[in-house]
Amino acid sequence: MKSFLKWAIGWLLAVRIVGDDEQCEHEQRVLVVANFPSRVAGLLLGLYLPCRPLVVMPPGAAHGIVERILLRLVDHIVLDVNNPLILKRLTRLLRQGRPVVTFPEGRVNDGQSVLKVYPVPALAAINSGASIIPVAISSMSIDPSVSASRRTVRGISLRVLPRTRIESGRSAGRRRRQQAVRQLEQIMQQVRVAAFARKPVFESFLDAIARYGRSREMIEDQDEQVRTYGTILKGSLVISRWIRRHTRTGENVGMLLPNVIPSVCAVLGLAAAGRVPAIFNFTAGSAAVKSAAVAAGVRTVITSSKFIARAQLEPLVQALGDYRIIYLEDLRGELSLLDKLWLMTFALWFPRKVMT
Repeated sequence: MKSFLKWAIGWLLAVRIVGDDEQCEHEQRVLVVANFPSRVAGLLLGLYLPCRPLVVMPPGAAHGIVERILLRLVDHIVLDVNNPLILKRLTRLLRQGRPVVTFPEGRVNDGQSVLKVYPVPALAAINSGASIIPVAISSMSIDPSVSASRRTVRGISLRVLPRTRIESGRSAGRRRRQQAVRQLEQIMQQVRVAAFARKPVFESFLDAIARYGRSREMIEDQDEQVRTYGTILKGSLVISRWIRRHTRTGENVGMLLPNVIPSVCAVLGLAAAGRVPAIFNFTAGSAAVKSAAVAAGVRTVITSSKFIARAQLEPLVQALGDYRIIYLEDLRGELSLLDKLWLMTFALWFPRKVMT
């Protein structure tokens, strides 16, 4: 039952692990420190870290019925890292060899800046000699109209960073505590940077949709035709499905298209399919475009027959005779009923599952 719920949660929230998550099993004493962008952060770390840690949840972080039920799937305790009285307890757990997860900021924080870092996790690591394994929980899929403490997320990355240690040196007393906190703050800054690291284009596009909504106007062309995020998503998913039949994963695909909305859908569709778009400057001339195609290592070029006719680019297409030319106008005729069902019943509902 637990395995099924873990699979279901991972599938619904699109959870993925990035980095060496097995390093926590190679250390005798491990303290995992992570940012806390959502109420489900503790649940995810408890489920997906292979060392099966004890998750220290801040008070009030799981006050909802659903959160309390789900947290029963993982070992957890509720402790306030702002309370120095829990230092001995954390130190004892770490010395016993129990991996522990803590959130040094002590509360939900989905912003890019690091909040106040409490000293208890740092001092527990020093007193126990535990290694620190930072984990950056990344999810931009949030609704800004909802308060941070009530937000839900979809599309989550658990980025496991290389293990490190907090060194106290020969300092003692207040100075030792200050140095420990300073080092933990630096670790949490690295976590924050990793949590907001660059993402693939299509994933970032989906993050923007989750933040602003599909009905939000996104782009306007030279004819003053406005398109929403939802419209662009639909177009990109269709192109993603189509381009997989003509190219291979990881292939560089040439684009000979004007600056219009379908070109935006083509770029996003290629990214969703795991292809790399190589955008050609058609005004540079046939020789320059062919040289660019050679340099980019493309075998297939996407273009539009209407665009070629209007721009009188027939000589350019002839110069690319050694390459496979496919036309966007052929897309509609190549889409089957199964493709349309895939789009309406799956892809539009779970676009992150479409990414290669």
